[in-house]
Amino acid sequence: MNTQSPERWDAIIIGSGQAAKPLAMALAQRERKTAVVERAHVGGSCVNYG
Repeated sequence: MNTQSPERWDAIIIGSGQAAKPLAMALAQRERKTAVVERAHVGGSCVNYG
């Protein structure tokens, strides 16, 4: 990562629940630079606790 300039993203997905992966994949197919940010467990609460 270049520390001289800030990262630039087309989309930032906050949370990695059930909709995050399909959304990230759709954005990637459209060549959008995408970041997924998750504080705790990837997959959201349904996958990890349900």
